[in-house]
Amino acid sequence: TNNEPIIVNINELNGCANQAGIIAKNIVFQDLDGDEVIITTNFTSSNASVINTASIVANQNALGHWSLGANPDGAGTTEITFDYTDGFDTLTATVNITVTQPVTANFETTLIELCNNKNIVDFNDFVTEAGGSFNLQGIQTEDGSFNLDSLNISAFPYNGSIAYSFEDQNGCTSTDNSSFIVYEAPSANLSVTNSSCGNNDGEIVANVSSPNGNYDNYWNTGGQNTLTASNLSPGTYYLNIID
Repeated sequence: TNNEPIIVNINELNGCANQAGIIAKNIVFQDLDGDEVIITTNFTSSNASVINTASIVANQNALGHWSLGANPDGAGTTEITFDYTDGFDTLTATVNITVTQPVTANFETTLIELCNNKNIVDFNDFVTEAGGSFNLQGIQTEDGSFNLDSLNISAFPYNGSIAYSFEDQNGCTSTDNSSFIVYEAPSANLSVTNSSCGNNDGEIVANVSSPNGNYDNYWNTGGQNTLTASNLSPGTYYLNIID
């Protein structure tokens, strides 16, 4: 008389739509006769729009434990059945699988424009879902913060690429890529003539270098697009240049 094999453990897992993965693992059989128990290729799915039976595969690891893998077609729930046999008796087991739609995390632009005077850049500012990991020119970061000095830029403009990988609360992943360009920032040398005896006769003349062409400049005195700030009393003055 043959003893039927039994399942002593099985872990059901959630799947991710359009992402191949394990849907059930640690499937452990017991056979009192010591017969080898295997999973056959006879699968069924109650919802083919979620998991099509053609995508289901069974694998056995070195410990003899089995797993079921699949490539889900869409979000939803489905009941998967599979047959297992010890060579004498063939039985059927069922797992209930929930497949979720991954959160889509994309770059908001195909070209990220940066300026070299902002050394630390947080690339989370450029994605729809923050909190993933970035790879910029082979440099990996988990918080999105990059120091542009690490690129050792020798000439501008500098072009590169960045990859993003995001994992949602269900363990589903979303990836995207973007290009970036780093421009050289405008700069200025200031020639200062101090006021005499506290009078309003001070002057600052700016010599602006703008590698990227046209620019606007603003003095904190209210002056705009002029290289000279005149009739200045003693104090602190600022020039803001935007190319």
